[in-house]
Amino acid sequence: MKMLITGGAGFVGSHLCDKYVREGHEVVCLDTGNLENISHLRKTQRLIVYHAGDITDDSYIDNLIGFGNYDVIIHLAAQIRIDKAIANPLVTWNVNVNGTLNLLDAARNNNVKKFLFASSSEVYGSAQYVPINEEHPLGSDSIYGASKIAGDRLCNSYAKTYGMDIGILRPFNIYGPRQTAGVAAIFIDKVLKGEPPVIQGDGSQSRDYIYIEDIVEAYDCMLKTNHPGVVNFGTGTDTTVKKLAETIINMCKKDIKPEYRNAPPNTTMSLVADITKAKKIGWEPKYNLESGIAKFISWYKEVK
Repeated sequence: MKMLITGGAGFVGSHLCDKYVREGHEVVCLDTGNLENISHLRKTQRLIVYHAGDITDDSYIDNLIGFGNYDVIIHLAAQIRIDKAIANPLVTWNVNVNGTLNLLDAARNNNVKKFLFASSSEVYGSAQYVPINEEHPLGSDSIYGASKIAGDRLCNSYAKTYGMDIGILRPFNIYGPRQTAGVAAIFIDKVLKGEPPVIQGDGSQSRDYIYIEDIVEAYDCMLKTNHPGVVNFGTGTDTTVKKLAETIINMCKKDIKPEYRNAPPNTTMSLVADITKAKKIGWEPKYNLESGIAKFISWYKEVK
C-alpha cells in the first residue's frame, strides 16, 4: 500500500512509520516538527518525508493528496498541548479541526480507500459512568477536548454522508518510548533524576494507561477492518495518577515521594475504557501497567 501518515515524526506516528516501512509499504510522512524520531528511517531512504507541509493549508493538502495516489491516510497531526490550547484556542482549532477537514475533503475527492483518525479519550470529558463505551456522551470542557470532538465528528459525518471507509480511534492514555509530554514520561524523567514527580491535584484522578506497542497494533487492526467506525482502545484498567507515580518510584528503586499541587481548571477526573468493541474486531492489549512501565523505564535509561 501507499500511505500518508500525518504527524508521522511524532510519538505514535513514528512507531507507525517503523511498522509499515518494515513491512515494505510505501510510506510518506508529513510533519512540521522535530524529525529525530524518524532519523533512522530517513538514513535508509525508505521513508519519504515532507517537512514543510501544513495541514491547515488546503491548497497544499489538495496537491499533496491529489498527486499522491494514496491508498491510506493515517491522520495523527494535531496541536495536543493543553496549555497552548488555553493560551491560543484559535491555533488549536485551526490545526485540529480545519486541518482535519482539509484532509477529509482531499481524501474524498481523490478516492483514498481508507482514512484513520486519531481521536482521543478526552472527547468524553469526566466519565458519567465507567468503563466508558463508544456510546458515552461526548462532553469535554477543555479547549483541546472540544477541538478533538469536532474532528472526531467531522470524520463520522464524512463516513455517513459519503460512504467513506473511516476508522476513528479513541485511545486512552498512551505511554512508551519516544514520548516526551505524557505524564508517565514526565514522572520517569523526574524519578530517574532523583526528583519527586509532581501531581496536579490529590492524585485520585484515574486514567487507563496503554503501552505504545498495543496502540500500533490497534491502528493495524483498524486498517484491516472494513468501516470500523469509532473504537476505544485502552486496557480497561483504572489506575490513579498517585498509583502511577508510586509504581514508577518503586520500579526505579528511589526513596522519594510525590509532590502535590493544585489541579488546573476543568481537570477530567476519570477515564477508563470499555474495550468490548475493540475485542470484537480482533484486538486485545498485551501489556499491563507494570510490564509496559518496565519497558519504558528500560528504554529511557538507554537514551538519556
